[in-house]
Amino acid sequence: MLQQIKIHSQSIDKNMTELMESSTGNNHQELLEIKAKLKELKPGISLGNLSIREARELGR
Repeated sequence: MLQQIKIHSQSIDKNMTELMESSTGNNHQELLEIKAKLKELKPGISLGNLSIREARELGR
């Protein structure tokens, strides 16, 4: 993954550290908001009578 970031940073003429810092800084608040929304939804999510394994098999 770091190699891919390095290649990408070179292609857009930015320092790898600069690219990573700007990415994590901008996304931190957004990630906290997403986490809060998922916590709100969690009680309403159910597989019914299916186990996770059964749901996975049905999805194949």
